[in-house]
Amino acid sequence: MSLERKDVRAKLEPELHAQLRAICDIDGVDMGDFIEAVLVPGLVSSGMTLPDAISAMLIYRLVSWIFISAIGWVVFFFMFRTESPLDPDAVVDELTGEDLADHCRVVGRVPAAQRRRGVQVEAEALRALDDRANAARETVAMASRHRSRLDALADRRRLTRSVMVVDDKAHALVALVQLLAPIGCAIYAVTDDRTPRTTSTLAGCGANVRVLVVHDYGEVPGLCRRHRCAVLVVDEHLHERDGTEHSGAELAASLPRGPRVFVVTSDHDARASLTDAARVTQAHAVIRTDCGEWADGLRAQVHAAVDEAAG
Repeated sequence: MSLERKDVRAKLEPELHAQLRAICDIDGVDMGDFIEAVLVPGLVSSGMTLPDAISAMLIYRLVSWIFISAIGWVVFFFMFRTESPLDPDAVVDELTGEDLADHCRVVGRVPAAQRRRGVQVEAEALRALDDRANAARETVAMASRHRSRLDALADRRRLTRSVMVVDDKAHALVALVQLLAPIGCAIYAVTDDRTPRTTSTLAGCGANVRVLVVHDYGEVPGLCRRHRCAVLVVDEHLHERDGTEHSGAELAASLPRGPRVFVVTSDHDARASLTDAARVTQAHAVIRTDCGEWADGLRAQVHAAVDEAAG
C-alpha cells in the first residue's frame, strides 16, 4: 500500500512531497516503495547501523499500513455491528411510514417460529369462519326451500271463494241456491236427485252455479275438501232415497278446520237440539221461517264468512 493512500504525505514538506511525486511518476514506481528504497540508505548514511535502519523502516510500514488498517476495521465494526430490524418472513407489504417502523420494532422481538405459528392460527380461524358462513348459507337455503314447500302446501289447501249448498229437497235446494247466487262466488249445489228437471233448474240459477250429484250424502265432507269451499250450507235432516238419514251437524263435525258451516232446518221443534249441535261443531244454526228476514240474514252471514275464510 502506498504512502499516498495512507496520507503519510502530511509528514513531508509540500515542496518535498511534490518533488517526490514527480520523480515517482517519471520512474513509474509507487511513492511508498521509492521512500522505502531511499529511506534505508539515507538512515545508514546518517550514521545509523543497517539493522537499526531496517527496523525503523519496518516500524514505519507497520504504523502507516497495518496499524491504520486495524483502526479502520475497529471503527467499521462498532458502526455497523447492529442487525437490520427487518425480517424477510414478516409481511410488511401494506405498511408504510410510522406503521412500518412500529411493525419492524415488534417483529424484531418476536421469534420467527412464533410468528409462523401466529399466521397459522389466524389462517385456521379464517377457515373456521368460512365454514360457519357456509353452514349459515346452507341453513338459510334449507329454510327457504321449506318455506317454499309450506307456501305451496298452503296454496293447495287455501280455501276458495265458493259455497257448497246441500239439501235433500229439490225445491229447498233451489231456493237456497237462488238466495246465495247474488253473492258472486262459486256455488256448488249438491243433490241426490238425478232428474234433468232438477239439475237444469239448479244450473239455471246463475252462471256461477255448478251441480254435483251424489249417491250418498256422506260424500259431502270429501267434496267440500276437494273443492276447498270456504262455506258449507247444509240441511240438518238429509234423507236418502233408501231411507238412510244423515245429520248436517254430524257432516260438519267431520270437516277439517277452516270452512265455515251453516246448518239450516225448517223444523221448529229441533231448534234446541240444532243450537246445541251447532255449538259443538262450531257451526251457525239457521231456522227457516215464513218471513224473509232469515233469508237476508243468512245471505249476509254467508257473504261475510266467505270473505273471512277465503280472504
